[in-house]
Amino acid sequence: MTFLVMGLTTVVHVYNCRTHLSVFQKGRGVNKLVIGTTLLGAAIMILIAVIPPVAQLFGLVPLGIWHWVIVFSLSLTPLIYVEILKLTKHFKRI
Repeated sequence: MTFLVMGLTTVVHVYNCRTHLSVFQKGRGVNKLVIGTTLLGAAIMILIAVIPPVAQLFGLVPLGIWHWVIVFSLSLTPLIYVEILKLTKHFKRI
């Protein structure tokens, strides 16, 4: 689960790093390459976990539905946290 959370969190966090604006405000002019690579990265991470021979190669065990709920919830946590910071104007641009 940690492997998946760390990998998917990184994929999701890319959208926070793009701009000081909210992810939901940045809709126009979306970079198709960023969307494609993040979807591909997430798909690879999920496929590594769900294809038994590949999962075994990485030392992963099958996850139940609640494990997946936890993985996806934890992976979205940084996105939600940074969006709250952006909303409350506590997000600083570097």
